[in-house]
Amino acid sequence: MKRPRCPNGYRKNKIGECVKKNDGGIQPTKRKRCINGTRKNKLGECIPIDKNKTTTRRFRINTRRSSRTMYANEYFANSENIHLFSDPDKEVVLFQVNYNIDQFLNYKNLNKNRIKQPINCLFQSLFSLGLRNVKMSKHDSVNVNRHGKEGVSTLETAKYIHNAFDLTPQEVVDYKSVDIRYNKDGNPNTSKSIDKKIEKFFNKNLENGYATIIFIKYIPQSLNTPLTHAFIVYKYEDEIYFFDPSSKGVRSQNNVYTKRITDVIDANVNIITHYFYCRIRNLKTPKPLINNYCPITYQD
Repeated sequence: MKRPRCPNGYRKNKIGECVKKNDGGIQPTKRKRCINGTRKNKLGECIPIDKNKTTTRRFRINTRRSSRTMYANEYFANSENIHLFSDPDKEVVLFQVNYNIDQFLNYKNLNKNRIKQPINCLFQSLFSLGLRNVKMSKHDSVNVNRHGKEGVSTLETAKYIHNAFDLTPQEVVDYKSVDIRYNKDGNPNTSKSIDKKIEKFFNKNLENGYATIIFIKYIPQSLNTPLTHAFIVYKYEDEIYFFDPSSKGVRSQNNVYTKRITDVIDANVNIITHYFYCRIRNLKTPKPLINNYCPITYQD
């Protein structure tokens, strides 16, 4: 049996009788809203909003910071402290920036989870030197690992360095390739001779307290296709060291901080063919870092 409805202007009370809507002290008045800057409390009173305290979970601000953000705030709070080395007596100088040894020892990997074949090594290197903003570094790393076919080329790296330091058109940045497959006699170089050649070059051209980014081209024996990996070379107390930020927390410390480049690129399973170093022409005065937000293009 269908329950009968009350006529217009009436409602059912608790015992099911139709009574006028305004009976029993019920006033059909619309609830008033609080004015801007106030809210209703539990008693229905309008009180001022406390701007220092969020009222609901929906609008709660997340104040937690990631370990990478805290790392960047500690070592790169003032990006203008980072500067390019220059020599007015030389037409061409090696691209190199000042560093603090603790920024390498306490580095926070941009990859939150272990990735089988990450290709964000350049972004890791830039971030470890303070040359890339932390937010952009995290964003770029995720994108290139997820969508990129290859990492960032040496040409695009040179463009970024030029823009980040706001260099003039006369101050030309480029990467030079050096073939290290064979020695003077035409025989294949051993891992020891490769280590010596590269160490000798950077010991001559890199200043104490400065670091640069090196690209190594190698052929894995399992793939038989060439790959390129970017990481850091730095000079500390007259000694040349290699630091691979991509391996921090993933591989043994002996592969992360080492004096031998063949520890970073395992010469037992890889054939090292070339190394690339960055150079700058006509840089007569030191240049501070100006813009660490510049776009970087990778092949997708």
